[in-house]
Amino acid sequence: MLAKELEQAVKNKRVKSILFEVDSPGGEVGGVAEFANMIYQARQTKPIYSYATSLSASAGYWLQSATTKSYAGKTAFIGSVGVLHASYVNDNKKLIITSKYAPKKHLNAGDKDWKQGVKEKIDHLESFFHADLSRFRGVSIAHVQNEFGQGDVLNAEQALKARMIDEISTFEDVLGKLGISMEENDEIKGMLAALADEQRTSMTAFQENINALANKMGVLSNKMTAFETQNTQMQTDLQGFKAAYETLEQENQAEQERKEAITHLFDVMLAGNDPHKGRYNELKAQCLADSTIDLPKARENLIDLRSKLSNGTTPTPAGADTSMGAMPITFDAKVDELVKQGITKGKAIIQVGNQHPELYKEHIIRKQGGA
Repeated sequence: MLAKELEQAVKNKRVKSILFEVDSPGGEVGGVAEFANMIYQARQTKPIYSYATSLSASAGYWLQSATTKSYAGKTAFIGSVGVLHASYVNDNKKLIITSKYAPKKHLNAGDKDWKQGVKEKIDHLESFFHADLSRFRGVSIAHVQNEFGQGDVLNAEQALKARMIDEISTFEDVLGKLGISMEENDEIKGMLAALADEQRTSMTAFQENINALANKMGVLSNKMTAFETQNTQMQTDLQGFKAAYETLEQENQAEQERKEAITHLFDVMLAGNDPHKGRYNELKAQCLADSTIDLPKARENLIDLRSKLSNGTTPTPAGADTSMGAMPITFDAKVDELVKQGITKGKAIIQVGNQHPELYKEHIIRKQGGA
């Protein structure tokens, strides 16, 4: 957060200088060196000042030392330069290890060998700390090691003498050096607080928008799932409709062939003038209307009606085969030949009957059994 605000302040042309108000006992070492160097680089662009109100210790002073000018109040403490490591061992006993040049940072002792291993690690970190302070404050590393309190904190006068700070002043005086009054400072703080509130409000609104979008995405996902389910059902229904349509087409085709065969049967049998033609046409209409009557049944009905109407007086042709269903071999052969070519039997009978009406008529007479 501080790094981002510093970057914005450095880039803002309306900001002429920057002041850090420091009141910190320090903290974890992670990220401190990076932010301290960021401050040090930024002071090449515009002046950066720091003011220690009461305590600028350890990592807090690491950051303050990187500014262009460092100030402190009379009662402020500055220092605690060094690195400390805390661990818990048997029975939750807390052991504190301090870095090489900070024997006064924390007076505690632990196991000698373990302590030496830890000291090597934190001494290495301390070397970075000292190198930065030397560069930031313009003094030697030896000066930092010997004069910057050796892990202890110094009062403001001691810190000034050790060249840890540049001047002892009041916060109001430092603001005055920057051309800012206390009223203006309070106004700036108020503006920053309002900006922070606005940012929090914006983030809250943004999160609410994200949540609303997530909810909409969830609703959309549910609708897509429902659509996919509906589409699958429609595909299944479509396949069912297609199968039903094909079945209906087959049934219509079969019905058409049935009617054509029955029509042809009556047309051949009733050729010429027949006194009972009206009765035969009635039977024909009945056979055509009843889809359960196939060609053999229609033939049977026609023979039966003809037998009743003729009252048994119709002579049997000479040499006729009176067994029911016997067909001349030539007629059967021609029908079978067309069937072998892929034509349905009903169409084959119609085609042979059209081409050879005399054979078909003889065939019907034979089916009548001589009636």
